[in-house]
This record gives sequence, C-alpha cells and structure tokens, in this order.
Amino acid sequence: MILGTLELDPENAILHTAKDSYTLKELTTVSVRQPFLPAALIFSAGLGAIGVSFFDILYAHERAAIPVFILVCLAVGVWAGRLKLRSRELHKGDELADTVWGSFPALNKKRRDIIRAAAKARGAAA
Repeated sequence: MILGTLELDPENAILHTAKDSYTLKELTTVSVRQPFLPAALIFSAGLGAIGVSFFDILYAHERAAIPVFILVCLAVGVWAGRLKLRSRELHKGDELADTVWGSFPALNKKRRDIIRAAAKARGAAA
C-alpha cells in the first residue's frame, strides 16, 4: 500500500509523484526508511517494563491490553515506511524533494524498480 502517487514511466525515463515529476537521469538518491521504528521500540519496551513492574496490581483487562498495545505499536513501527527522492537539481542543504508514505515492503519494491529504471536511463544516455 502506498499513500500518495508514485508512477514510474520507464519508456520516457520519468518518475511522477503527487507534486513533481523527475527525470530518472537526474535522480540521485532514492531511500526507504522506517521512521517510526525507533519510537515504537522505545514505547514498547517502556510499556512492557511498566507491565512487568506493576503486574500484581493491574486488573485482568489491563494485563491483556498491554501486550496488545505493544504488538500494535511494533507492527506500525515495522510496517510504516517513507520513500524519499532527491534530485541533482537541488542544491546542498535544501530539503528533500519529495516524500511518499506507505508500507515498507511496497516502497522498498518501488525503490528497486526506480533504481533499475534509472540505471537503464543512464546507460541509454551514455
């Protein structure tokens, strides 16, 4: 699942997003990150520590809710991803050109497709 627009046109060597279009020859960086994973790990560890520390005074529904919250938090941290694009046309210090959000596996697959198409475009131009 990808939130936003990300269309690859390998014939014309163009990548279209919701706000911009990039020529694949000028695209320098395509990266996929899991921005919520560190926070999810910290929150889950803290919630687990609270659950273990106060296990004897928690109600049964609270004991059951803590593992559910931990699993949901970890699932969001692992699943959510952000694909960033940077173009040669930007200067150093500028913000990243475009960001697309979605599931980490789907964005990682798109990243590979974009890099493959960019390599073909650069090979054809050389």
